[in-house]
Amino acid sequence: MYRLPEALIDRYTEDNFYEIQRLNPLVSEYTLGMTGKALDLGAGKGTNGKYLTDNGFEVTAVDINPRAIEMMRRQGIDLQWQDIVELRWSREDYYDVIICLYVFQHLSDDDIAKVVRHMKYSLKKGGTMILGSFKTPNNDLSLESMAHLFCGADGFEMLVKDSWKRIDVSHGTPHYHEGFNLVVKKVGN
Repeated sequence: MYRLPEALIDRYTEDNFYEIQRLNPLVSEYTLGMTGKALDLGAGKGTNGKYLTDNGFEVTAVDINPRAIEMMRRQGIDLQWQDIVELRWSREDYYDVIICLYVFQHLSDDDIAKVVRHMKYSLKKGGTMILGSFKTPNNDLSLESMAHLFCGADGFEMLVKDSWKRIDVSHGTPHYHEGFNLVVKKVGN
């Protein structure tokens, strides 16, 4: 089981929360007009899950951070306090939308492959998966390696595949963060 560093737990307060906890524009764009069941993995404060709930989705949120769990409960979001690698996954073709934003950088390559396998299994045909991650020395994660997990015979269509790089001046010496976003759709009805 992944052990969340105490420093990450300590960063979860009402006043000092990850910049990343604003609504991700890919979530609003690629779920517009949809409803159904959604799974938000590594939900953090619950911003994306709350948006989906407010727009007609039945949302299950998962996070490992106890402070994030407290914040989500106050928003009335259904959640599980669990490591996504050890998550008890729903049956095949269950979710209409699965979101996993800025979680994979904390996992090993083997754990990423395991989680993605479960995500692909649990997503309904015609469903949408929204993924994003930072590049990190923790694993060999890259836009190409992640896209490869969804190529060809797996029955997924790539809707968005982009990488990004931006400067962070919010703490310490200015430095760059790099990452990527993927939006994929499971082919079929």
